[in-house]
Amino acid sequence: MSSNVAMAGAARELLDDLKVYISKAKEIVAQGDYIELEGLDKQVHRMCQAISTLSVEESRQFKDELDELMIDLDELQQRFVASRDALGKELSGVSKHKQASVAYKQSEHGPRREGTVKPEGEDE
Repeated sequence: MSSNVAMAGAARELLDDLKVYISKAKEIVAQGDYIELEGLDKQVHRMCQAISTLSVEESRQFKDELDELMIDLDELQQRFVASRDALGKELSGVSKHKQASVAYKQSEHGPRREGTVKPEGEDE
């Protein structure tokens, strides 16, 4: 029985660590900062393994929190997508701004005349 209590405690600790990790990741992404989720899959795997060693009755105590964890992971994914889309729009805007700047500079100097024949009498 004490090993089951220890496994339940380990599962609880792993689950709590994941909740904190995902919460911090959501905050970082919401601020527009970059985050590497290195090791998240291993943490989830270890937590799932710990829960799978418990009896059905003992593992049921984690159901609601695991459901909440799934919701948090979905929210994190949505924030990543929103951040990626915002960055894409920003980069697109920079590209269009640069294109406009180049076009404006070209118009200041007149059209390019590469490959045109100069009128007679003009020196090269």
